Amino acid sequence: MNGEDGSEAWEILVDDNSWVQTAPTLVDLNSDGQLDFVVATWNFDYLDSVFAYNGADQTLMWSYPIHDHVYHGTAVADFDSDGNPELLIGSYNDTLYCINGEDGTTDWKYKGPGGYIGSPASIGDVDADGICEVVLTNGYKVSVLENDGTLKWDYTIPEFSSAFRGVALSDVNNDENLDIVFCSLKGKVIGLDGLDGAELWTVDLADHYGDPLFELNHAPLIVDFDNDGNLDVFVVGGHAEYPDIHLNFGRAYMLSIGPGSGPDWLIFQHDIRRQSSLCPFPFAGVDLMEETVDEFAEVLLYPNPAHSSITLEFPHEINSKYNLTIFRANGQLIQLKENPSSNPITVALADWANGLYFYQVQFFDGNIERGKFIVEH
Repeated sequence: MNGEDGSEAWEILVDDNSWVQTAPTLVDLNSDGQLDFVVATWNFDYLDSVFAYNGADQTLMWSYPIHDHVYHGTAVADFDSDGNPELLIGSYNDTLYCINGEDGTTDWKYKGPGGYIGSPASIGDVDADGICEVVLTNGYKVSVLENDGTLKWDYTIPEFSSAFRGVALSDVNNDENLDIVFCSLKGKVIGLDGLDGAELWTVDLADHYGDPLFELNHAPLIVDFDNDGNLDVFVVGGHAEYPDIHLNFGRAYMLSIGPGSGPDWLIFQHDIRRQSSLCPFPFAGVDLMEETVDEFAEVLLYPNPAHSSITLEFPHEINSKYNLTIFRANGQLIQLKENPSSNPITVALADWANGLYFYQVQFFDGNIERGKFIVEH
């Protein structure tokens, strides 16, 4: 739709024997600088597929057959550092698929312990090793996978419940490592330590509401809503019956969960492009320790790994103003320098925690240079 007036810009028939239950995920699949989009089907004959479309002309780029229902959309990362995105999407056949975004081929598959994967996966560095992991809910489990699809750990949701809308990732216990927060169908909000899956806390909202039929079938939002220095969790739950809708009930809850370094998780699937990731493409790879110098690069960063400071140098004369942004692997903004005038520019790291960081130099002429570095004290 045209945003300025709501008129129809184009329409695509994906599959006339299906619903499209997934929200479109927006990502540049073919490195042409144009956002493309990905959807998946709920086919009435179980002939379900993932479809990738070119954003410029809406032509089909590829399709990926799954042949079981897909309810939620994809998560995005570049696990193999090839400059192309991988797409993570689950199915009711209890399989999580990692698909190469540029051509729709299989990177890897993970088969769950039984049940189905209806929720979107979430991507973040939950163990603070500088490499991004995959967090998913499948059946009555919360599972963390390495970025090659091997199981790192899993957690059994109490009462063999489920978490149909997936998880939010944020540091909620102030240890500067990502944690996992989700809602169970049994009406509980649960926080897990991202390092090992240890339970941090549980809030039983079904008990608070006073009705065992009270369910939580939504994903949580996490942010300091009231600016008191503590993170809050917003959830909505209730009970629905059809056609006896007069029996329906529901309630919204805001929970204060204490200090934490975040980052915020503000909407379902994390961001407006529905990428479900704190490791934004193309920054999710594993080649973190390489210190290479490209003579044609617009930005040189050294040393890497860094100890007390880093230096960013522009080997060619700059004819454009720029902003420098640095953030942690968990998405937390660390520093923003607007239009610095020096070349080279040095950033002190004495008070920075060890770990992986990303930088972005955005020139006012529209060009963007990105990179990554390690801090080791």
